[in-house]
Amino acid sequence: KRYTIEVRNISYTTSSTFKDILKGSSKKRDRLFAMGNPDSSLSGASAEVEALEKDIFKNNALIYTLGEATKDKFFKYAKEYDIVHLATHGVLQTNILNSYLLLAGETENEQQLTLNDVAGYTALRDKTDLVFLSACETAVERGEMNGVELITLAKAFAIAGPPTLIATLWKVSDASTASLVIDFYKALKKEKKEKLTSLRDAQLSLLQSEKFSHPYYWAPFLLIGDWK
Repeated sequence: KRYTIEVRNISYTTSSTFKDILKGSSKKRDRLFAMGNPDSSLSGASAEVEALEKDIFKNNALIYTLGEATKDKFFKYAKEYDIVHLATHGVLQTNILNSYLLLAGETENEQQLTLNDVAGYTALRDKTDLVFLSACETAVERGEMNGVELITLAKAFAIAGPPTLIATLWKVSDASTASLVIDFYKALKKEKKEKLTSLRDAQLSLLQSEKFSHPYYWAPFLLIGDWK
């Protein structure tokens, strides 16, 4: 018995990202903006983004963790970077329009990067090539929504403009996710592999490990949009 990922590359698309695939234009992927562990409950997320700066992107990375990972900083800086990486909690509500990514702040409004916030942040269209949502359930729909496509946090980022998103289908493990993320960016940045190949390689690395071989750890990650 073999898993499909062992023999095939798998990617997904939405109408918002399909036009970018057809366009065939490529963007740089040299500079990283990352935020992690805004509420101090995800130690692996802090280690994750710090390792991305130290070991992979170095001086081409801008990272914020804990109380510095705020919504204001996201809106100010994310649009200036090739890759946006958010390692935090994704919170799904029955009304999907109220779903959000958790950031740091004193008020509920400051802490919640909502679907509407993201979809309206069209400045991401200019430079950003990839958004990696290293958070729980960012590609899942709940509730009874009308329309022909899933309306998710991932779709909101697609509306904002980046051609590629990586999102998740269920609550993910803090430790295994950090491992997958590091392997993904090593393949993407250091080995110059395509985005989909980099993700698959990282998933296969978990699959072949002793500790994280169960599909729970590697299967929730989806690449949506431009796989190159």
